[in-house]
Amino acid sequence: MRTFTSQEVLDLTEITYRQLSHWVSTGFVHINDVSPGTGHTRTFSYPETLRLMVLASLIHAGVTVRTASAHFARYGMHNSMTELVYQNGPVSITLDMRMLISKLES
Repeated sequence: MRTFTSQEVLDLTEITYRQLSHWVSTGFVHINDVSPGTGHTRTFSYPETLRLMVLASLIHAGVTVRTASAHFARYGMHNSMTELVYQNGPVSITLDMRMLISKLES
């Protein structure tokens, strides 16, 4: 299965390196290469990169990281999903998973 470097993840998600690094250090995101220290290239699995793309999309739409992570914890993500619906009171966000997967595979 293909892996993605930190730079590829940053390009796909449009988040900052600082955000990505924070999510890795807090355990919210898991990396494939667990080599300690600087100078090692971090790689992310395909499912983890897709998860980051969904998280970043929710954040760009105004959802907080805490709320988005609670949504993941409660509902997770499934390979068969064609869309992800986030709803919190009157706010509803629908993400087209096919579009995100297409972006990931291009």
